[in-house]
This record gives sequence, C-alpha cells and structure tokens, in this order.
Amino acid sequence: MKHLKVTSVLLSAAMCLSMAASPVMAVETSAPEETQVEETEKQEPEETEKPAAKETEKQEEVETQKEEPSEPEKEEPSGNEGDPSDEQEPEESENEELPGDEDSNEALDAVASGKCGNKVSWSLSSTGTMTISGKGAMYGYVNNGNPVPWESYRNDIKKVVVKKGVTTIGAYAFGSCYNLTSVSLPSTLKAIGFAGFANDSSITKIVIPKKVTAIGEGAFSNCVGLTSVNIPTGVKKLNVAVFYGCIKLKNITIPGSVTVIDQKAFTGCAGITSLVIPKNVNKIGPEAFRGCISLRTVTFKTNKLKEIENNAFAGCGNLGSIVIPNGVTSIGSYAFLNCKNLTSVSVPASVKAICQAAFQNCEKLKTVKLPVSGLSEIDNRAFAGCKSMTSFNFPLSVVKIGNYAFEDCTSLEEIYISKTLRYNHPGDSFNNCTIKHVYEYPYMATGDSFICGGYIYQVMNPLINGTGTVMMVGYQGTPERVVIPASVTDPDTKVKYKVTKLYSGLFSDNADLKTLVIGANLVNIGDYDFYGCTNLVSVTGGAGLKTIGSSAFENCPNLKTFSISSKVLSKIGPYAFKGDALLKTLSLKKTTKLTKSGVKNSLAGSSVKTVKVKKKKVKKYKKFFKKNNSGRKVKVKK
Repeated sequence: MKHLKVTSVLLSAAMCLSMAASPVMAVETSAPEETQVEETEKQEPEETEKPAAKETEKQEEVETQKEEPSEPEKEEPSGNEGDPSDEQEPEESENEELPGDEDSNEALDAVASGKCGNKVSWSLSSTGTMTISGKGAMYGYVNNGNPVPWESYRNDIKKVVVKKGVTTIGAYAFGSCYNLTSVSLPSTLKAIGFAGFANDSSITKIVIPKKVTAIGEGAFSNCVGLTSVNIPTGVKKLNVAVFYGCIKLKNITIPGSVTVIDQKAFTGCAGITSLVIPKNVNKIGPEAFRGCISLRTVTFKTNKLKEIENNAFAGCGNLGSIVIPNGVTSIGSYAFLNCKNLTSVSVPASVKAICQAAFQNCEKLKTVKLPVSGLSEIDNRAFAGCKSMTSFNFPLSVVKIGNYAFEDCTSLEEIYISKTLRYNHPGDSFNNCTIKHVYEYPYMATGDSFICGGYIYQVMNPLINGTGTVMMVGYQGTPERVVIPASVTDPDTKVKYKVTKLYSGLFSDNADLKTLVIGANLVNIGDYDFYGCTNLVSVTGGAGLKTIGSSAFENCPNLKTFSISSKVLSKIGPYAFKGDALLKTLSLKKTTKLTKSGVKNSLAGSSVKTVKVKKKKVKKYKKFFKKNNSGRKVKVKK
C-alpha cells in the first residue's frame, strides 16, 4: 500500500464557537456526491485469503515475540481490572467486530502502529483498517503541538474498529478522515471526545453504544454524509456544535435524559423534518436548530424550559406552527427569524418578553395567540415583515412596543390596544402598515392607578376581560383601622381586581395604626412591612397568606393578638415579632404547610410562649418551634 503524506485538517475549538453569528444564515457545506462514496468503496482492495490455522498461530507467535521480546505473555485478569460492569455486558454484535472476523489478519500486515492510551494501542493495516485495542481511555489530542500519531495516515483510514475494553474516544482522534466509511464501537465505550469524528464526510451511519453518556463538542460536526445516528439514553447534554452541518441527517431522537441542547448543536441539519423536545430539557442554546430548512414540526414536552434563545430556530423555512411551552419567560432575538412558512404561534402567560426580530420575516404568519396577561414587552422588529397578519390584540399587560415592531406588516388592518399604550409607543412601530381600525380597551393597563375607599391601587396584572390583580400602594389620611380587601373595584371602569400585594414598607412606622385585617387574596407580607407600628394591637385574617417576611411585625410593643387563618402559610421570617412584649400567643390553627426551615429564628427576640396549631400538626410543629427560636421554651398546642 502506497502511503500518501497529507496535511490533516482538524476541527478546532474555534470552529465550534466562531461559526456565523449573523441573524440570517445559509449553511454552505458541500457534501460529496453519493457516486463518489460508491467509487471509494469499489476501489477498496479485496481482503487476502486467511492463512491456515497453524500457520496463523506461528505467525502470531513470531509477531508477539518481535513486538515484546522482554515481556512474557500474561493471562487476561479475571478480577476487578477496568470497568467491573464490562464482564456482565454482552457484546453488541451490530457494533463490534467478532473474533474470527477479517480484521484478525490486520495486525499481520500493519503499516503503522503505536500507543494511544496508557493501556491502549493502535494499528493501521494495508487495507485501511484502523484498530484501537486495549483497556481504558484513549489519549486526547489537539490540532497543534500534540497531533494524533497517525496524523500522516488520515486519508488512508477507511474503517475504524474500536475493540471491547476501550472506554473513551480521544479528542480529535478521527477528525478529517475524509475516506472513513465504517465505524465499529464497543459496548465498553463511555465517551466520545471533542471533535472525535468531525469532518468525516464519507460516514453515512454510526451506532453509538448505550453506555456512552458524554459526546464532546463538535464530535460529529460537518459529517455531511451522515444520515442516521442514535443518541443513547444516558446522555444528558448535547454539546456545542455536536452535529453542526450534518446536512443529510434525517432521523434524530432526543432521549428523555437530555437536559441541555447547547449552542449550534444541530445548526444546518437540513434533513431533519420533525423534532420532539423531551420533558427534562431546560435549555435550548443559541442557533441550536438554525437552518434546519426541512423541519416542519416541533413538539415541546418540557415545562422546564425558561427561554427560547437567540436564533434557536432561525431559518427553519418549512416550520408550519409553533406552540411555546408554559414556563418559557422569553422568546429570544431572531428566535424564529425567516421562518417563512410559519402560519401560527401560541404564546403562554409565562412569557414576559418577545425580543428583537423574534418573528421577523415570517411572511405567512397570520395567527398569534397571546396570553390575556403576563406579556409586558414586544421589542424592536419583533413582527416586522409578517405580511399575512391582519389583526393583533395587545394584552393589557404590555407596556412597551419597540421601534419598527410591526413594520411592513402590509395586511395589518386592525389592532386592539389599551389607551395607555396607544399613545405611548414609538411613532415608527407600525411603519408601512394599513391599519384601518384601532379598538381601545375600556380597561386599565399595567401600571395604571386608581383610588377606592381611601386607598390607592396600582394595576399589576390586567386581563382583557376586565379583571386582574392590583397592589395597594398608598392611602389617604391616617387610618387607625386598616382593612386590606380581598378585591376592589375601579370606580370609573367598574372592573373588579384582586388585591394580592402591598407596596414594600407601606405601613412601617405608622403610629396611628391599631387594627389590621388582612384580605383573603394577599399572598405575602414583606420584610419590615409593619415594622415599628407602635400602637398596633390586633392582626387577623390572611386566609391566602403564604409568607410573612423578616422583621415584618418587629417593634410593635402593643401587639397582643395575632391570628392568621391561612392554610397555605409556609414561612415566617426571622425576628418577625422581635420586641413585641405583649404578644404571648400565635394562633395558626389552620396552617399545615410550615417547615422547620420556614420558622427558623422566627420567634427570636419575641415574647411568644404559645403557638396554637391544628391538632394533627402539634407533634410535628413541636420539633420546629424549639428553644433556639426564642431563647425560651415554646409550647405548641391545639
């Protein structure tokens, strides 16, 4: 076999992280023609006939003596060497070379060999078969300073056989082996290193063994002939650019074990037609599926995902519709840019922002289902160029429309918008639109305020049907008795809102306050909210309270009665009643959600001697309210 000296082109870390970052991407990876692959296979020389058994044994004996003159043969250890699970794992015949296969003669005519791990060696036969054998991990290599020992033979490698016992494919091990067509991996394999098979343009299929839990960055990037690959169920992260530029990859199943689909993981995989994002995925990185031009459907089964990141699905020109999963708070910049066949989008209430150009140039987008509350921002060019959109309903919670947000939406004729937002957005937001009808909601928008019953309320979560939630932000006069209502009605619009929040410290240091009645919809009493209310005597109500903050009622020396009716109270902050000399009893008779950490130091510095709780909780809560809470013994009883 005549050896060809070639300059190896290896994938480097820079390749993975310096790929095109512009909003519009065209994947221009040229795949070899199928006929070229077939011709390469035809040119592979036929294997020579196997010698007789006795002759083979003699040759092997001679070969062994030549290679290891000073070391006698050792028996294979039967104990605990290597991976203890290996011996119980049957060999995977579809993926491993069996004894007696044709490669048994490869070592006899090896043209090059050496060491590639502490206990791992390599050999390359005259027919182009690279055999990796031994136990444990291969060495990792880099593309400069420490190249693979078979660097000058990369173009000669046609087949890679990794024997049972090897656990790791080293970094850069088989990258840029342009004539490599066949890969056999063992059941003992656990990891594939950085760029392990990058740029191997002639590989069409690879079977990754089920014990593999780590696949390195760029491991199969630019394998332009690869049509099929499996991802084992133990893999938790699909690394940066792991399948970048695999333009013929069609069938891909992401297992339920995966939690992260990282940056550019499938960029340019033009053959993928459908995707299911499994339930444990909490991150889809920037450009993860950018340029997957055949992708038609994406199904999200996860509710752990917080963000659709920048350019995640940009250029997926055949994507027809998308339902953003609940839990996502942000749709990133250019996330669905140039998805020209996208017709409908459904956005959940968890989304607070649609970022810059998220849906720009989605020319067929007609239906955008937005939550009635929650969304607060539609950023610059978010829907620019959506030429099929005829109407748009702005939730009352939206407080910002960006520059050119709907520019060139040439079919947009009607919008539904709050009075506040109608006169509070950039003048260019609707450039080149043909809006004929503007319908103004008669309800208040986020941030609007009104006065009712001597108290000032600010709208937090308005709904289009004229309901929502408000925060008590102020009061008139000097009330001795404060009643935080469960709900309140705006006198002008007649809209009824739930009162769920107090402005931080609203009543702190109020010497006039004597009686406090907490409404059923108030969720939290914050830190220091009633600090220093020196004449406060009684606190009752609070059926919906979940938390009471640190020092919430500290320095209220006249407080005698504290009776909360909440069933969902889970936390009373440290020093909540510090300095309240007259408060001897806490009545929490309906509370069932308190935890040990939720009451830690809650009675520190207080005069509380007795905590009254639900009968079935007495025994448990005795453990929570121990001496270290108040400096003295606290009784817990029904």
